[in-house]
Amino acid sequence: MKNAVSYFKKEGNLSKVIFGALMVAVFSFVFGQSVLAQFNRQTNGVGYGYGYGYGYGYGYGYGFGNDGGASGYLVSPVNLGNASTYAVLASTYTNTAAGTTITGGVGYTTGPATAPAGTHLNYGSGAPYAAAGTDQATALTTLNNKACTYSFAAGAIDLAADTTHGTIGVYTPGVYCVTGAASIGTAGITLNGSGVYVFRSTGALNTVSGSAVTLTNGATPGNVFWTPGAATTLNANTTFVGTDIDASGITVGNAVAWTGQALAYGGTVTTNVSTFDTITNSGALDEYGYGYGYLAGPTVTLTYTAGANGSVTGTTSQTVTAGSNGTAVTAVPAAGYYFAGWSDGATANPRTDKNVQGNVSVTANFAAIIVSSGTTTSGSNSTTQTNTSTIQYGGGGGGGGGGYYNPYSTTGTTGTTGTTGTTGTTGMPGTTVGSAQALLTSLVQQLEVLLQEAQAQGIALPAGAAKYLNAAANAVASIPSAITQSLTMGSKGSVVTVLQKFLISQAKGPAAAALNAAGATGYFGSLTKAALAEYQAAVGITPAQGYFGAITKAYLKTIGF
Repeated sequence: MKNAVSYFKKEGNLSKVIFGALMVAVFSFVFGQSVLAQFNRQTNGVGYGYGYGYGYGYGYGYGFGNDGGASGYLVSPVNLGNASTYAVLASTYTNTAAGTTITGGVGYTTGPATAPAGTHLNYGSGAPYAAAGTDQATALTTLNNKACTYSFAAGAIDLAADTTHGTIGVYTPGVYCVTGAASIGTAGITLNGSGVYVFRSTGALNTVSGSAVTLTNGATPGNVFWTPGAATTLNANTTFVGTDIDASGITVGNAVAWTGQALAYGGTVTTNVSTFDTITNSGALDEYGYGYGYLAGPTVTLTYTAGANGSVTGTTSQTVTAGSNGTAVTAVPAAGYYFAGWSDGATANPRTDKNVQGNVSVTANFAAIIVSSGTTTSGSNSTTQTNTSTIQYGGGGGGGGGGYYNPYSTTGTTGTTGTTGTTGTTGMPGTTVGSAQALLTSLVQQLEVLLQEAQAQGIALPAGAAKYLNAAANAVASIPSAITQSLTMGSKGSVVTVLQKFLISQAKGPAAAALNAAGATGYFGSLTKAALAEYQAAVGITPAQGYFGAITKAYLKTIGF
């Protein structure tokens, strides 16, 4: 009992110290020191344990008595290692009829004539078959080294009929040792309570047809072990539970339902229209120690697919823990196409999804680059320029001299005689252009698309291309009057990009600097709203609320934009 008092003191919990002291006093008063000492010897580690979990969790427990206990168990759990995933592990596995169902690994070097049904993580002699055999032997040694909680009288024992161990047919956690053969009679047995059960016999293990092993009050299949010294035979219609480690051989009769494992590495397992459900053991705990487990958080899947005329590079199917980040993927257009955005409205390319809270499934969309030829001619005493709905990037012929161009009309004034122009080169995607400002906007956007496509395909850009792109961006930033609609939070598209570049170019304060750091993304979010409000306040537009509407457009028109 000294060990018990020491345990409560170490815990540092006043209520436990009081409880421990009361236990010592009561046992001393009622039974006397000799009986108390006998209790101390026989408890063999009666345990106290508790645990809790929160998302992921851990639990621990201690025992008191001569063995110290482990996690509240009279006997510590046993780690089966690689053998834990096998429902059947044998050198020879014989299955004599169709209808046998096995859920779990099936390991052997000589296989059955009729394969069992079911789901088999491992099958045959592939890894970890050999390692599982080694771990089976290690587990058997561990089980055989455990001290007996109760030893039956020498000779064959029917576990269902014995009364010497306690209540007939009922067993609590412990190590039960039989010197001779062990059997389970028609009445069956009940394993009652949470903990580890070991039934060790020097002889064979047999069940009577129709007998059953029943679990109650927290007993689990993964903590039940049978270690006979001779062959195991489970007769027809038996309901059996636990891990039987028996290299002498295991024979399973017709219509046996077994929740557990038949481990006979080095021997033979024979089944005949039987059902197995494998149970993976929870892992070993030291008899004087504690154990803990970790439960990983939920996972989410990220799926990236490519639409027609393109592909997606990187890991296109990812499984990550909720709240973590995925890895980058890149949408790559085919020749003659450009990346037009993801199906969820995102435009980033490459794309990395971060702090993912749910499943993501998106498609990369691609659009064709419109290609055609155009011709501009200039005739005698006139200059006529026609703008169509698809303006190409090709060069036009020389224009007539002497006239001037009205940006709000599709026809110039009469000029002097010009020369005949040459045929233009192949062009970019066209847009409807009704003014010089809109034409410039279209050309800049087309230039950006071409440069981005060239970069995505690994094509070296011409010297100074970045300079031209920056100059074009500045030009776009100076003509926000090309924006014809109102813009607010959630707006998207090239017109938002124009507004963002304009606000960045004006550099009115920290909000513009923050927008510049993020870049012109084409999405009207909180950064764009803040930069617009900052600009409105700086130039006297009221209310300065970050909304691009009629008041702001009217102001820009008054200052020449």
